[in-house]
Amino acid sequence: MPTISPIRRKLEENKVIFTLFIIMAGIAGKIIEEFFLPAQYFYDSNRINSTVVDINFKDRWYTGSYKVAVDFFRKINVFHFTERVQWSILLGVVMTIVLIIMFTRCSGMDNTQIFFATMCVGLCNIYIFNICKDVIQFMIFILIYIVVSINKLPIWVKAILAALLLRWESEVYKSYYIIMAFFFVVIFIAFSIIRRKRKRLTKLQYLIVVVGLFAMVYVFLFAARVIYPKEYNDIMEARNYSNQQGQNSAIQEVYEHNGNLNIFFVDYLIDSVRMMFPFELVQMGVFYLPFFLFQVFMLFYLVRGVKNMAEFDDKSFIGLCIFLAYFLGSVLFEPDFGSFVRHEAATLPIISLMVFNENMWSSRLKEQIRRDEFQSEELPADF
Repeated sequence: MPTISPIRRKLEENKVIFTLFIIMAGIAGKIIEEFFLPAQYFYDSNRINSTVVDINFKDRWYTGSYKVAVDFFRKINVFHFTERVQWSILLGVVMTIVLIIMFTRCSGMDNTQIFFATMCVGLCNIYIFNICKDVIQFMIFILIYIVVSINKLPIWVKAILAALLLRWESEVYKSYYIIMAFFFVVIFIAFSIIRRKRKRLTKLQYLIVVVGLFAMVYVFLFAARVIYPKEYNDIMEARNYSNQQGQNSAIQEVYEHNGNLNIFFVDYLIDSVRMMFPFELVQMGVFYLPFFLFQVFMLFYLVRGVKNMAEFDDKSFIGLCIFLAYFLGSVLFEPDFGSFVRHEAATLPIISLMVFNENMWSSRLKEQIRRDEFQSEELPADF
């Protein structure tokens, strides 16, 4: 029988302790949500809940993704909930259990991954697991997670199904997910070619990949201006319209583009950097600090993931491609920093595919396991 490394055995044993961390993070998240957050954070949740309870209520906002959310919660309201806090507790318990199942399926986590996973659970219980639109997005990404995690499916079948689910999400939830589906297909094909070499990217190759990703966005916008002028104009005006709503963390454009593609793309590049390094959030108060810290971790794992993509297994590789597509698409539309990071946190099922795997372990942990396994192979069979 193959000998299991003592460190790998310890990682398996630590899953019990890690599960306790997850439960405590979920409870702490709900306490923070209910007793410390200001009322403005519950505006959407209260509006959706009021409409779910009052079936005769109609207003001008009852359309698009809001209508989808209201109709969804009406259908699943088998317990006849009337209060937002009831939904918060139920969804917090159910979704935290789902996350425990996801996280404990991986082969183990290093200390940094454990800290990040615990923080994600707390963040989701504060801002996502409630009667809101974001939890529906989370559920759809659970479906993608399930499809991608089916080991018997070839990688290209997983990729097609993931793209189709993103396409379906654009039909039933938010229309701009069609753009993310397109980005995902392009990134998946390009990265698959790079992955065949089975080598880590050099600094030059990494720079070429980054330039290529942004070039893809520019080509997409250039083509959309000709082929889909209405949708192109919607993209151009998306953030201008949202900024009129007065969010505290609104992303103000550096340059007025007035429909000019080249100026818009310069803004896009600047906004990409601002969203990857959201230092502006730190200045907006203590409630934005978890968003900032979350984004720092995401940047760390995203950089490492692109560099190490050749070593990823199929599901982690697809998770990386989907998340990159999501990020590049979000920069086009997200109106403020808070919404950007909150919606990004709702992709946690996809993040878990990309982040919580052996290839994201620290170099020190990998070296310890290699040394242990090498020593185990040298022992006599009856040792």
